[in-house]
Amino acid sequence: MSSKNRKRKTPAGPAGGMPRATILRWLPWIAAGLFLLFAIYEFDEQPTLSGDNAQFVVLGQSIAMGKGLSHINEGNPSPHTKYPFLFPVMLAGLHLLFPFSWVAPKVLVLLLGVFGTYFLARVLLREYPAPIALSAIALAVVSPEILKYSHFVLSEVPYYFISFVALFFYSRWRENERVRDLVIAFLLAVVSYYTRTIGITLVLAVIASEALQKRFRMSAILLVAFVVLAAPWAMRNQAVGTGDSYASQFLRSNPYDFESPQLTPVELVTVRMKENIRKYVSKEYTLGVLPQYQTVAGSPPLAAGIAVSLLTLFGLLRALMARRDILAVYAAVYVGVCLVWPEVWASLRFLVPLLPLLLLFLLLGIDGVFAFARNAPWKRWVVPIAAGALVIPALMTNVKLANGPKSYPANWRNYFAIADYVRENTEPDVLVIARKPYLFYLRSQRKTQVYLWSYDRDKVFRDFVENDVDYVVISQLSGTESKYLIPTIQQHAESFEQIVEVPDPPTWLLKRIKG
Repeated sequence: MSSKNRKRKTPAGPAGGMPRATILRWLPWIAAGLFLLFAIYEFDEQPTLSGDNAQFVVLGQSIAMGKGLSHINEGNPSPHTKYPFLFPVMLAGLHLLFPFSWVAPKVLVLLLGVFGTYFLARVLLREYPAPIALSAIALAVVSPEILKYSHFVLSEVPYYFISFVALFFYSRWRENERVRDLVIAFLLAVVSYYTRTIGITLVLAVIASEALQKRFRMSAILLVAFVVLAAPWAMRNQAVGTGDSYASQFLRSNPYDFESPQLTPVELVTVRMKENIRKYVSKEYTLGVLPQYQTVAGSPPLAAGIAVSLLTLFGLLRALMARRDILAVYAAVYVGVCLVWPEVWASLRFLVPLLPLLLLFLLLGIDGVFAFARNAPWKRWVVPIAAGALVIPALMTNVKLANGPKSYPANWRNYFAIADYVRENTEPDVLVIARKPYLFYLRSQRKTQVYLWSYDRDKVFRDFVENDVDYVVISQLSGTESKYLIPTIQQHAESFEQIVEVPDPPTWLLKRIKG
């Protein structure tokens, strides 16, 4: 669908009414305003129970303290090589203005979600007919998943914002061919890569889109420019090389097991891609389209998952056939990466920045199913009706989630109770072993790191000794504790004494006996 072939001028509205062009000009602001209202309604100031969100906060504090991008929670802080630096830099600035605040980072993410929605609306209104664009915007504005992540201190929503600003400028470049817009779009795509590693899909989409337009020279220039701009980060990570990276985790059959074997190319297709397709179709993506199943036990009906996935694929293929649709090229590359990513990470979370476009292609697929009735007067109502049928349960889900219980589950309450005890009853320089070490560090204000994920119990214990560990927390948060930590404690029971036990479920603080 060529943007050059569309007329930008829109007809006036009804006699005496506001011109349609003016209405469309205000729609992005209306969408952003509605998103803001919904996000405030669902806002939760409590820290999210995610190790990643606490890790971002710790990295931000590290930069603010002048220690660079490093794990200051550890006994011997090591450089961080997994997440790109841009979001931690944002958090570092906030930490300097609002030290140790959890609310300030959440407000930042919320505002980025608001302005990301504004640019999403501008992009969709430029690239697609109003009925489809407006319907997709409505679904994005009320999406429970996007709204939920708008108050999580994670990089999904910052990336959502930057990616749609980049797509807006690239859309303008495709219309007016001002090189300035292409440069801005490309640089923002690189910025998105430095915000979230998946941003490489946006960079590749811009490069591929130029090639599809047979601007091979420009495509080659952009590819070389990206290699040059991405090189410093790659060289830095190679130089420090002490931490786990996405590249090393990607190649393991189980990214959580450092001793798991490497995947073969055949296994990448026959095992990983097959399992990812099953997970996204049967549950993860389907929950993004039919969020009402998030509040009930079990998974959505398989038939519903197959239907929404096939319709979305059909809509994506329709857009790709136009060859000029940057949104479709970007979505195709993004989905491709999700399908080869470790299957244990398959989650709706990874689709959050792309979810508005997937909803767009779902509607485009529904529109395509009724293409036979192109001239029928009811045809123009098919997409708005379908969108309305999806908006209503999304709104009801938002109400349920916003009014649901805010307290932490018992296992997490006990975990934080141990952290509070450590903060109040131990010396400031002690080192604690715990699952979710970043959350424990922020709560206890004590150095904290995780145990080795190894089945070699002596190796795990030697790591305790070498790092001069003082305390060990046994919680009920992860299966890795029963795999690696508890067997080590049992084998070396004479080296530990129980300090505190919090019941239901049992959570322990053990002290390592030294000497």
